[in-house]
Amino acid sequence: SVVRENRPSYLIFHDDVLTLHRKWLRQFTELYRDRVGLPFVCNSVASALDESCVRLLKEAGCREVLIGVESGDQELRTKGLRRKMSDETILNAFHLCEGSNIETSAYNMVGLPFENMGKALRTIKLNAKARPTNIQVSVFFPFPGTNLYELCRQKNFLTSGHAASYFETSTISQPSISQEEVSFIS
Repeated sequence: SVVRENRPSYLIFHDDVLTLHRKWLRQFTELYRDRVGLPFVCNSVASALDESCVRLLKEAGCREVLIGVESGDQELRTKGLRRKMSDETILNAFHLCEGSNIETSAYNMVGLPFENMGKALRTIKLNAKARPTNIQVSVFFPFPGTNLYELCRQKNFLTSGHAASYFETSTISQPSISQEEVSFIS
């Protein structure tokens, strides 16, 4: 018999590519179900979720999938964030999980370079269509060494401001959306 004292009630897998390789996922979920058997929460890219993937997750005990929506604006998502996913792909991922009684969390980002209130509204509308169980909104932060940091530097969007977390205020200043508007949306 297994001692269950001090055992967690569930696990969280913060691996963005957990669902990417189907053969590995099939092996993992079978072993996990048989040897661990705890409910779990995981990240997934929307484009990696299809019916068979969601079924494997459900059978292994997945109770929630965290999915990066990032932006409801196709152009910001594909050009700025290099996330080549259509709205339909994102919506399908959320609806497959909902149909399998797996909760979802939508990760969203506001204050992206060249975002404006209209583009931010598209993010709100996409979330309304996706019907996630939970919604998280963070504020864009330009990390040095990334393409978006370089873009912000070239466009003189960088400020001397500092944010202690991704949920505070924007550290860039751009003409398309004010820092006050970003704070309002987040």
